[in-house]
Amino acid sequence: MKIVVPGDYLSDNVKRAGEGTYVNDNKVYSSNYGFANIDKRVKVIPFEGKYIPKEGDWIIGTVSDITFSSWVFDINSPYDALLHVSEYPQRVDSVDMEKVFTIGDSLMLRINLVTPAMKIMLSLIEGDEHPLRRG
Repeated sequence: MKIVVPGDYLSDNVKRAGEGTYVNDNKVYSSNYGFANIDKRVKVIPFEGKYIPKEGDWIIGTVSDITFSSWVFDINSPYDALLHVSEYPQRVDSVDMEKVFTIGDSLMLRINLVTPAMKIMLSLIEGDEHPLRRG
């Protein structure tokens, strides 16, 4: 994932152009400020506006609540997203969850699952299980 601004070059393969991109002279460029997600398709996840979650996207989320078994994240979407305690690389008891991530912490996360009812399940980036401290 890399941060891009409108006009940043993303790819020569116009067949892979997706959301948040445009094609000019057979090249794909960013049309938004956001994260470039270059996988099977080239797309840009915008920094502003409401985000509609899709499986596989990398996002920044902010802890908005802590439940018995999950951290609830605001992902700038109409829907909350959950990071289950089992996704953390070490065992965490429910009473210790606030010691790991507290309300207001922001993290880089991956969307693992989006159900038809818009239940959103998250995972951590392997080896990067700490809140963002700058950016």
